[in-house]
Formats: sequence, C-alpha cells, structure tokens
Amino acid sequence: MLDRFLHNRTAMGTTIFLGIIVLLGILAPWISPHDPYANNIANKFAGFSWEYPLGTDQLGRCILSRMLDGIRPTLGLAALTMLGTIGLGAFMGLCAGYFHGAVDEVIMRIVDVMLSFPS
Repeated sequence: MLDRFLHNRTAMGTTIFLGIIVLLGILAPWISPHDPYANNIANKFAGFSWEYPLGTDQLGRCILSRMLDGIRPTLGLAALTMLGTIGLGAFMGLCAGYFHGAVDEVIMRIVDVMLSFPS
C-alpha cells in the first residue's frame, strides 16, 4: 500500500503541499516579514510590493504575516474537530453494533436526519 501511495503523483503532491503548509505554520514567528498585529494606517490597502508581498489590509497590517500567523490555530482546530467527529462516530457505531434492535434503529434515524441536510 505504501508503494502505491509513493508512486501516486497526486497523493505525493498533496502530502508535500500539506507538509509545506504545516512547516510554514510552525516557522511563522520567525519567517513572517512583519508583526501580524502591528497597525500602520499610513499603509492601509497598500498593493503588492517587496515590503508587503500580498499588500496590507484596512489597518495597514501585512496580509502575508497575518496568513502565516493564522495557520497554527486553523490546523489545531481542524485536528480537534476531526478527532471529535471520529470519536463520536466510533462511539455511536460501537453502540449501534453492540445494542441491536431499538438502539440501532434510533441511532440510524439520527444519522439519517443528519445526512438529509446539505453539507
């Protein structure tokens, strides 16, 4: 299975891309060009430049620095949400498998209701 994964160009490209994003998030305090919270009203809505590669926002804050600084909390919350969802799903699946009959039917109806709403 690992051999198939290593020879799949799409899977390897996605893994490398996600690895770069995680690495940027870890190194954000050291590679950010500016303080992500520092305001400079004189530079508000500045365009692309060598000093501000992605420009600035309405308060003159560097957008690139703010994006890099936002990677860590975003990845942390995504991992926490994923772990919570997996835990709840595994618990419900174990309950449905262990207690047959009425408990299984109630859990299945709850899951059917949740799946009836669009993503």
